[in-house]
Amino acid sequence: MLPFYNTKTLICVRNELIGRTNLINVDMLKDSTINSKYDIYKDILPSFFPTKINYFGIGNNGFKTLDDMNSLIPRKPDFRNMDLYSPIPFRCVPIDDDLDEMTQAKYRMKVMKLYNDINYWCYYLKVIEYLSTDINLVYTNLETGDEDTLIINYNNLNPIPSDIVSPDSIDSTYECNAYVDTKLIIEGNEIIEAINILYNGDLSKCNISEIGLYSGEDKVVQDSLDNEYTEAIFTQLMTHHCFTGVDLSNPSTVYEKDLRIVESTGFVL
Repeated sequence: MLPFYNTKTLICVRNELIGRTNLINVDMLKDSTINSKYDIYKDILPSFFPTKINYFGIGNNGFKTLDDMNSLIPRKPDFRNMDLYSPIPFRCVPIDDDLDEMTQAKYRMKVMKLYNDINYWCYYLKVIEYLSTDINLVYTNLETGDEDTLIINYNNLNPIPSDIVSPDSIDSTYECNAYVDTKLIIEGNEIIEAINILYNGDLSKCNISEIGLYSGEDKVVQDSLDNEYTEAIFTQLMTHHCFTGVDLSNPSTVYEKDLRIVESTGFVL
């Protein structure tokens, strides 16, 4: 039984192929965006398509309980998913007490929601922190997991074929891969703020067990109160990650995780 599942979405696979081909006037599927789901600037098209992975979101429905074994197992996300099962906003603040400009710059997908007759701004996405300044290339042993760094050698513009003694001598235990290092930071005080509003303070809901990577493009817009801010437009789920979760019911807890965005699998925690 795997401790987690990563699923690259159908939208992600489709966008990758669009980015590698020369299709003209391809349907961008704007109804597949998180903006469409929340009716947040859903008709604004990006300046470049496909858009880049810039944000992540969280949820609390990434696992299920096996009653007969009293154990938890992660759900395996369906590749057709276009959002998390149970998205949780990172921040949830009254609209008349919005985040200051510096704090607000860390978040995206600002949605107005009504809870207990009070209107709140709910911020469902957070900006990803990229750690790499370049693409990392590795040669991975599939049997041991050991990695060797690969360096681009321009002599391979004139490659020399290798000898094959027999079909059995073909090496299939290694693969080449490319990745970018990023970091996710989720704070307990963020989660508790949202849980207090959404679930009346039920701390069992603070177990974050879903993470999604989203593509999109930043654009300066105005909220419904005419306040200017930076929003994610044309935002789509690229990868859905489910695991048994991390407890963030303590406001001082900080879940900080290095994340490797990998070309072939979406991402690896």
